[in-house]
Amino acid sequence: RMENVIKAIESLYTGTNIAEANQYLYEFSSSNHAWNVCQGILSNQSLATQVHFFTATILTTKLRDDWDTLESSEKSLIAEFVLNYSMNNINAPHALKEKLITMLSIIILLNLKESDTSLIPLFNRYRDCVNSPECINIRCFILKVMARLIEEFDRVDIGSYSNWKRIDTILKNELPGVLEISIDVLLQDDSENLIEIKNIALNCIHDWKPMGIDVEFLINHPQILNVLFEYIYHDSYSTSAGNVLTRILSVRPTNEKSSGFQSALSASKSVLSLCKDSERVIKTIFNKITGLRRRYDLALKEERLLVCRNIAVLLYGFSESNVSLLSKGWNHLNQIYETLDFLATISNSPKKEISILVIPFWSVLEKEINNTNSNPEVYIPLYQSLLRIFVMQCTINTHDQNQISELFMEFRSVSAWSLKSIVSMLGMSYLEIMHELMNTNVPNIIESAIFCVRTVSGRIPNDETSMKYLIQRVLDLRSDPKTHSVPFFTQSSTRFFGDFSKWFSFNANEIELAYKAIIYLLDNVTSTDSDISFCAALSFKNICSDCRSAISRSNEFYGLFEKSISIFGSTNPMDRIQLVKGLVSIIYTIPSLDIQSNYFQKLIIPLCNEVIAHVQSNADTLIPSLQNIKAIFNVSSLSDEEILGLDQNLLLNLYGEVYKLVAVIMPVKSNDEDIVEAILEILISIASLMEYSCGNILNSITEIVINPVISPNPKLIQLCTIIYGYSYNEQYLPTLKLLLNGLVTKCIPKFQQEMEDYNLLTSYFKFFKQAVTNYPTITAEDINVINSSIELGLQSLNIPEKEVVVAVLSYLDIIFFSETLLQNELWVIFISNLFMQIGVSFIHGIIQAIIFCGFPRILDLEASLLFKLIQRHRNVMPELLTTVLEAENFPSPQFDHRYKEHFITIMLNLTAYRRFKAMIKDVRDVCNGEQTIDVLISYMM
Repeated sequence: RMENVIKAIESLYTGTNIAEANQYLYEFSSSNHAWNVCQGILSNQSLATQVHFFTATILTTKLRDDWDTLESSEKSLIAEFVLNYSMNNINAPHALKEKLITMLSIIILLNLKESDTSLIPLFNRYRDCVNSPECINIRCFILKVMARLIEEFDRVDIGSYSNWKRIDTILKNELPGVLEISIDVLLQDDSENLIEIKNIALNCIHDWKPMGIDVEFLINHPQILNVLFEYIYHDSYSTSAGNVLTRILSVRPTNEKSSGFQSALSASKSVLSLCKDSERVIKTIFNKITGLRRRYDLALKEERLLVCRNIAVLLYGFSESNVSLLSKGWNHLNQIYETLDFLATISNSPKKEISILVIPFWSVLEKEINNTNSNPEVYIPLYQSLLRIFVMQCTINTHDQNQISELFMEFRSVSAWSLKSIVSMLGMSYLEIMHELMNTNVPNIIESAIFCVRTVSGRIPNDETSMKYLIQRVLDLRSDPKTHSVPFFTQSSTRFFGDFSKWFSFNANEIELAYKAIIYLLDNVTSTDSDISFCAALSFKNICSDCRSAISRSNEFYGLFEKSISIFGSTNPMDRIQLVKGLVSIIYTIPSLDIQSNYFQKLIIPLCNEVIAHVQSNADTLIPSLQNIKAIFNVSSLSDEEILGLDQNLLLNLYGEVYKLVAVIMPVKSNDEDIVEAILEILISIASLMEYSCGNILNSITEIVINPVISPNPKLIQLCTIIYGYSYNEQYLPTLKLLLNGLVTKCIPKFQQEMEDYNLLTSYFKFFKQAVTNYPTITAEDINVINSSIELGLQSLNIPEKEVVVAVLSYLDIIFFSETLLQNELWVIFISNLFMQIGVSFIHGIIQAIIFCGFPRILDLEASLLFKLIQRHRNVMPELLTTVLEAENFPSPQFDHRYKEHFITIMLNLTAYRRFKAMIKDVRDVCNGEQTIDVLISYMM
């Protein structure tokens, strides 16, 4: 057996028969004899390291999962084996050694679970070799085990809460011993061979933090506090010491037992202010934190960036956790100013990988100041200084193009959030500083200032004079050749105008400035730089949409329109979509319908010609060109009133142009699903606007729907739904029924092959619910069409997709209980006959769906449908229900013959729907084992 296990492990590493080896080892690891086999393998020192590692992994898993299956004597033997094996292999390769550390820590915890032992034997084992230089590996190993204990404490199955609490108390009582050993290591003189063990000691303190190492503990143990702050400046230990300090000092207080209000109140306080002697604690810790300033400056000068980073991380975590103190102003505590100044210094670090670590704090501070009604005026000079720092930090160094890196772009992105907080603090003075910086005549600083203005466009004060100056300043810089040499200048300036598009709309008297900005944007849409062209196109759309009322009444629009059309051929198709959206938002707003029509004709014809040219040349850009056509019918920028006022004749004329296009595309591209979907999206956009004039396009849409080459898809059904809903009229009824039949002919064969396209199924039943509801008369032919969908609905009831089941149930409810349909004599006869044919399978499907229902909405629909069926067909229900329930173990094994009779009686006798629905829910819970079947007896009373 042992040989087979070794062979299977070796197979995994050699890559032979991996599946069989995996299966064998899985079964082996679950067996009881794995305990002894694993010990046998690990005792064989001649085996390869990977065999020992894999075997140790199996044994570790069994310790976690199967320890309680062992007898006491077996537990003692295994514990002794793990201890001896681990201590005899402390020089094993790293991966195996880490596994042994985990195993030994688990064994210690499991022993604590069995009896009130302690860690004293482990401490003694450590002390026995403390003065022996050759025992450093043993000391490292034991320290790692101590640290791993806390990590595994959250993973090992301890059992009851009382067990967990008892072990937690034992570990907390052992904290002094752990710290004594750790501090003893840290206080030894530095030497190369002690670097590893000192880092392990620091990590041990870090991991034992939950056992009682908090801020007050550090204050009461100044030796530990001093060592940690000393070691954060030491290159070899900086990260480990920084992690310890950050974990202890960056904790917000919480009280899980407090009420919601009390928890919120507690969380808003500083962890330092909650200490017993809070004044002493606050002053001591703040002194330690601000005392790092000199060391940070020196480390930065010496380019010891790891130390700088760890200090920055600690400072941010500490400041964020104690922001309630930092928001009180420095009259409360002198060190507050020093701490904030320290944060500002790091924010201004030339090493952006360091400064980016503290940038988010300024948003945290601003929110705290505003939320707690602190005195913000005290902080105004600080935030003014920060704004200048941010502008300079976001400035591109034109002498070092390599500076434009991912880090630089990330820095700008992170800065954007803090800039929004800065403008909230500064208000108008934010703009005043921007004025000053944009007058520096230094192009790269100006570009950064533009970035810092546009980033806060949604929060900046709407001061017409100041904003007009800034906009005019950016426009004036167009002709300055110096600006064009600055990377991102054009992107920033084009985005600047788009971000302030609403300012133009609020200040309609500045329409001349808006035109200048639009012309500038059009000049850049044709740029070969894709970023510039995209920014320009998007900003063009924003200004046109927001200023459409003023521009549509202006004499300047014709020239703007002509310029836009003239550059279509020189623009990227995706950028052109934004141009089209911008233009149509203005055209739809023009008061004169004749002028509207004239503009639309000039717009749509070149776009259609481009599509036709792409079809003929089989170009890859056909879909983007079709999206340009769709953009003509984009009305997202219009108000509801403007949409309702759209001229239907104009839309019909535009549809005529589109349909000519469809007639060209379909014969050659109907097999391309992406192109067909793009066309359907255009038609959906038009139909959505045409409303009750849809009847005028019904025939041509129906031709598209019944085209046998076009496969059924949700977009096609969405188009049918819109057309059917808007075109419902007696005169269109024959065509509507042709549309309906065409859709059934397409979809049913597809569903018969597979029913996994849930979006298509959902769309199908939503459409048919609407279609059947609107039927004024029902013919025998209609019934045949509808009957096929009813059969499909019954098959779909058990599909594990909420949206499908809801659509099917809603559809079936209309079929069987629509008052409008039941006024038709032919329909009543059809439904009665249909129910006699499918009643058994129908009720069986509903009850089965109820059992597996996990959504209240579906359960309500199912209960309602079943209730109404019972009430309407009461004369045949006893027989149908008996037939449905005669199947063995249905609806669940808990329903024997007697309870099935009770179930039938209850369903027939409950005439109040609310009580019936409660019973159905209980039936579901009984079938799923969440209730006993006796719960149904109460419904018989």
